[in-house]
Amino acid sequence: MSKELEKLVSDLQGNVNVVSRFYTNMDEVAKEYGISKKELSILKARDIDGLVKLGLQKQEAVGALSNAHSSTCGPRTTRI
Repeated sequence: MSKELEKLVSDLQGNVNVVSRFYTNMDEVAKEYGISKKELSILKARDIDGLVKLGLQKQEAVGALSNAHSSTCGPRTTRI
């Protein structure tokens, strides 16, 4: 796995700004991080097995692709 992809995956697991930007414009963020076309293709396909083959642990791959955070993250409320 490239150091560039490793950095992006790390940021996708904890940097809400990067997560939001990545899921809005994957190509732009991928270019900024310098990840390869192959790596970007795997990310776009949301291919967990592909990321594992590149060297990520499955939990890291799931976290990177979860889109669990966005620019609209905040407290959730429930209607009763």
